[in-house]
Amino acid sequence: MRLLTSSFFLCMTTSSVTVVHAYDFIITSKGGFYEAITDVNGTQFGERFQNPAINEAGDQIGTSQGFGYSFAPNSTSDPANKNRIFFLDDGQIELMDEAIVVATGSYEKYTGGRISENIASFGPDYTLEITLLEPEEVGSIASTADQTQQVYETFKITAEGGFALPFMSPSGEQFGEMFQNPIFVKNNKTGDWEKLKDG
Repeated sequence: MRLLTSSFFLCMTTSSVTVVHAYDFIITSKGGFYEAITDVNGTQFGERFQNPAINEAGDQIGTSQGFGYSFAPNSTSDPANKNRIFFLDDGQIELMDEAIVVATGSYEKYTGGRISENIASFGPDYTLEITLLEPEEVGSIASTADQTQQVYETFKITAEGGFALPFMSPSGEQFGEMFQNPIFVKNNKTGDWEKLKDG
């Protein structure tokens, strides 16, 4: 088996700055769809969903659609790896967790930014307030002249010591996969790679 290895840089920023921002729209479970994704034993490892997006006046302005997976075998049923798309009247926003990967139309300026989520209600209908943050806003939250500490690390992900599990249809066709691979961090002093500990 050929082992695939990739390296990337990550800049971690710490700060105690708080920015107040009114929400842009709401995602609600009312009128939506939810289905758990389970393995052959009935254990949930993911979910798929579709929910209306509404404005402050309660008018539907689009749809949120996506899925998520919990990759670690012993992780919770609430997925931490979510892919979502907001199909909105004035454009489209594609997300990986809270990161805005690409946005179109009147939302194009948010590409490279993030969303902030606030749970406004758990019931009877789950309601989530979504705030869109431009890349510059994310930077202002993450940095000030005297409150920021930048730490640069080099990481490596390798298939060795990991696992991959294909998702198969009843007819035997693969339609996806679940995988987990170890992450190594480079020791800047020695140049050695050290495995990050779980948890």
